[in-house]
Amino acid sequence: MEFFLDQLQIALPVVGHDFLRPKLSIEPSAMANAVPVGTTLKLVLESKKNGISATAIENDGEIVVLSGSSGTAKSFVSNTHGARRQELIDSGILTMQAGGQAYILTTDTSFRSPSEAAAVLLNRNSNGRVEWKIAGTSQTLKEWQDAQLENLPT
Repeated sequence: MEFFLDQLQIALPVVGHDFLRPKLSIEPSAMANAVPVGTTLKLVLESKKNGISATAIENDGEIVVLSGSSGTAKSFVSNTHGARRQELIDSGILTMQAGGQAYILTTDTSFRSPSEAAAVLLNRNSNGRVEWKIAGTSQTLKEWQDAQLENLPT
């Protein structure tokens, strides 16, 4: 039974269910390397078209976007996470950069999912598993998670 629970704790966060995993506090300065350590990953989100450059740490399904990350100032018609974006703007966590070209995150900020983090920064609906890439590679978060599932013992 312990083996089964251990396997569930590995597999469930990969498919978006983290209710069996304890939430860990991560010191962002400890993530200087781009190499994944355990289940903690350093992620990047870039869009040259929209002037976005963001870094985040993913740990067991929790996404922490790091201070200094930028998000688009452009408005789009539909964004299911628009309320969260507006909440961050109203609280001063997401502030307009001088010149009005982008928003900047002023503090490390947790998001419930990679899609929520990407949607807030891109200001449009996004599949965060495809938008976020493993730092230092061209591999998407989805590709990395799928590879982890393939490597599970049967």
